[in-house]
Amino acid sequence: MTTRKLQSLLAKWQKILRLQDWDVTIGFKRYNFFNSEYNTAKTVFREAIKTADVFIMAEIDRFDANLSKDIELDVVHELIHLHTMTFGDEDYRLSEEQATEAMAKAFIGLDRAKK
Repeated sequence: MTTRKLQSLLAKWQKILRLQDWDVTIGFKRYNFFNSEYNTAKTVFREAIKTADVFIMAEIDRFDANLSKDIELDVVHELIHLHTMTFGDEDYRLSEEQATEAMAKAFIGLDRAKK
């Protein structure tokens, strides 16, 4: 996937998820950037000023069978976090992550079903 296509996905999903009021940048990073062997995306956000940087693992590094191959799903997942990031504390993190992934898969499924 090209950087241009990645930016196009960002624009599409910011609109669908009603996040146009956020200033979001997106780009690819290599495997070593991510702090877990299972993470394929990461977002750094500044809630007070509604800015975020989304980092997506480069396709070349998605060699492990346990890693998601669906970059669009990763983009949607990370954007949903902008809505859920203030829900609770660290004990809540696992539940938030599971709910975010379920919502991302549902949105992607609906979007792809209409094509």
